[in-house]
Amino acid sequence: MKKILQLLVLSISLFSCSMKEKIVFNEDMTGDYELSVDLSPMVSMAGSMMGDSDKKNEQKYDTIVYFDDIIESYKDSAETSYDKRKLENLRGLKMQTKMDIDSGDAFIRIYKSFNGIDDLNLMHENFDYAMDKSKKESKVKGVQENNSSIPQIGQKVTYSYKRKRFKRIAANKKTEETNESSEIEENDDDDKFGSMMNMIGKSMEYEIEYVFPRKIKKVSSDKAMISQDGKTLRISYDIEEVMKDPSIMSFEVKLK
Repeated sequence: MKKILQLLVLSISLFSCSMKEKIVFNEDMTGDYELSVDLSPMVSMAGSMMGDSDKKNEQKYDTIVYFDDIIESYKDSAETSYDKRKLENLRGLKMQTKMDIDSGDAFIRIYKSFNGIDDLNLMHENFDYAMDKSKKESKVKGVQENNSSIPQIGQKVTYSYKRKRFKRIAANKKTEETNESSEIEENDDDDKFGSMMNMIGKSMEYEIEYVFPRKIKKVSSDKAMISQDGKTLRISYDIEEVMKDPSIMSFEVKLK
């Protein structure tokens, strides 16, 4: 594990990873939400730098956390009613984490079908809680114990849809400042994992892809790209810029 982490850190500057938020809306504004982090470019680079014997010693995993199972396991526990309500708002949410040095596949994927805009907002409202729970339930040590295993960009996101107008509103979260060390301890793989993911986050692009049930008339963002059929919106952001000001990811879409 030590060797692959060192190689991944070296390859961060050579290959950019990507973070993607994809939502597919139905006519009644139900739909499917997915947030994914693609780490494949880095893992492929690291794999090309390793010998076959080194690859055999590296951990492979492909694990899915089902929040419905977590909810059931806490049903009769001493968890507070407040915590249980938060979990109930995350029904249907799944988190998949995969790492395979041989194939070069590496990603984190969070996905859920939602019953409407309110359901989508409830999921986002409890997103940090979901990530904390998924880390604890994950069988992957690095993901389980490290707060940096999923890049945090300090966003509080809400969505609205009225009279053929869709809005994505992103605001800064009120978080306490923390001092982070830029050094990686030679004898602690978990610290290496967290530092690596922190570096990855700063080199990422955040891509939005929204698929609407009808054609797009106008988008308030000058970064917007619209598909040929007029129904798919794509916008790419530099995550480092988003971390400085999450509100730049706010925009309005007018539908025909």
